[in-house]
Amino acid sequence: MAAIDYLTDQGLTVQVVGDRLMVAPSGKLTPDLRQWIKEHRIELMDEARLYRCWRIYRGGKPIGTMVGAPITYATALGHARFRWDDAEVYPVRESHSE
Repeated sequence: MAAIDYLTDQGLTVQVVGDRLMVAPSGKLTPDLRQWIKEHRIELMDEARLYRCWRIYRGGKPIGTMVGAPITYATALGHARFRWDDAEVYPVRESHSE
């Protein structure tokens, strides 16, 4: 499992702002999770920059997918909420086949 997927499974979102790693909501961060994030910071930052595909959800159900140039969580969420105020977005790991 990828590092960013582990945090997503914990109900957290990850984004990179400049050279800072942002994990939210902070209320869900336990001391163990904080330590894990510190240990995987580089990997998380690399993965956060890889997402070109974001699944859009409303009411817990997928309603569509955004695909394009790599964007951060905050940007993807802003695009989705421009159209749907209650939208949530989750990154979709790209698969590469040769």
